[in-house]
Amino acid sequence: IFFAIFMQEVFHIPDGQKFVLLSIMSLLVIPSCYLSGKLGDRFGLKTVLLASCGILIAAFLLISLSASASLLYILIILVGLGWGGYYTTARALLIAISPPGQLGEYFGFYSTFQKFASIIGPLLCGIITYFLMGIGPNRYRLAVLSLVVLMAIGTLLLTRVQEKRP
Repeated sequence: IFFAIFMQEVFHIPDGQKFVLLSIMSLLVIPSCYLSGKLGDRFGLKTVLLASCGILIAAFLLISLSASASLLYILIILVGLGWGGYYTTARALLIAISPPGQLGEYFGFYSTFQKFASIIGPLLCGIITYFLMGIGPNRYRLAVLSLVVLMAIGTLLLTRVQEKRP
């Protein structure tokens, strides 16, 4: 939802184009899930997950800094590919690193933190866009950059995870 608002406020993209962009992104998640699963089997889940996070960070960073609405079409492809890789490998890696007999507990933590993130991200964006009204559309760019920072922190924490089962 926030991305549609961002496209409206920063690039003045009409609803029809927003629909096309978000549809492209969503449709690319499907083959990306399959491909990232195959790559995860071959190169390791953590490696593919880190690459997916890197793709998402780079894409959102470029989106937030871009002055070109046409560049969004290229970047939205990267977002779709990155999200597919993230969704597939994050869950598979969680299964791989969970101690036997504690899989439900680990998925419970995963779900809890996912819910927490779905509150913190929009709350942070809302706070930034509300308190920085005076800078116009650039407040949306700063909101996206704040999410990029959170994603980068999470990715740095991921580098400490050992892929082997404990």
